[in-house]
Amino acid sequence: MFYKVFILSFVLSSLSHALWTEKEALYYKNKYLKEEVKKEQKISFVSQETMNNFTKKYGKDALRRLKYINKKIESLQNASTLKKIVTINNLINRIHFISDIKHWNKENYWATPLETIGTNYGDTEDISLLKYVLMVKVGLNPNDIQLIKKDVPFKRNHKKYSENLSLFYFTKNHINPLVIDYDFRGKKIYKYKDQFKFKYVKTSPNKHWDVLFKKNLHSTDLDKISKLESNINLKDDVHIFY
Repeated sequence: MFYKVFILSFVLSSLSHALWTEKEALYYKNKYLKEEVKKEQKISFVSQETMNNFTKKYGKDALRRLKYINKKIESLQNASTLKKIVTINNLINRIHFISDIKHWNKENYWATPLETIGTNYGDTEDISLLKYVLMVKVGLNPNDIQLIKKDVPFKRNHKKYSENLSLFYFTKNHINPLVIDYDFRGKKIYKYKDQFKFKYVKTSPNKHWDVLFKKNLHSTDLDKISKLESNINLKDDVHIFY
């Protein structure tokens, strides 16, 4: 009789232990699953769907360029503020300059980030806007970034272009902001010390960029500008710049 009681007690104890283990496993599974999701949440410039549409419009070489930029953005997740700014500045300054009238047959056209990356060409505002979006995407506060228009012309290949847009990035002190200029594969970031006169840009000629001047701007507010619709025209005159 004692032997039977002992066996029954052992079985019940085992069942109880198994039930407890299952609950514990479920608890920790959910706990660690959430933690893994957090770890895997990388900052990304574009979605896979956008990449697919992008490839249809701009070709495989342009896709390589977009993936390279996206990979660089992902690598900046835990980087310092200065490294984020310098990396983005050096990366996007490799895009070629072209005027709006020649590129888009318009006097003033603010290209979307994917149009600039896809064609590998842009003018000073296209370059600055792309940098702006990427800087916000890597976690910099949009309130610290200002789009400015210089009173000095932009010089390229012995030509002068009246429109010369750039970015200010204000440090915590908001004294002597950093100037983030465009110069093909060369311009370094420097502090503003009255090297030029400027005006803050507060309006856009293209409605899709109006969000830029929204109060309390958030990274997700810029996602729509970084999407590419499926109803697109094919284009095959794009070459990778790497």
